Amino acid sequence: MPADRTQVPTPYIWGDQDLAVRRTAAEGTGKWVDAPYRSEDLPGAGHWLPDANRPTSRRCPCPT
Repeated sequence: MPADRTQVPTPYIWGDQDLAVRRTAAEGTGKWVDAPYRSEDLPGAGHWLPDANRPTSRRCPCPT
């Protein structure tokens, strides 16, 4: 089943220590977004970003 593209502004926050989602998957996400898209890498962060990096994740707003 093919995935649908999204038309919603999307921020993508990826930690470079994420063992579940690799960099290639994180980098490829933007091709599925037909709206403003912003990708941020967090050095030293793992997969559970909202739980482990609350102050940092709150600073990354949706793109406009």
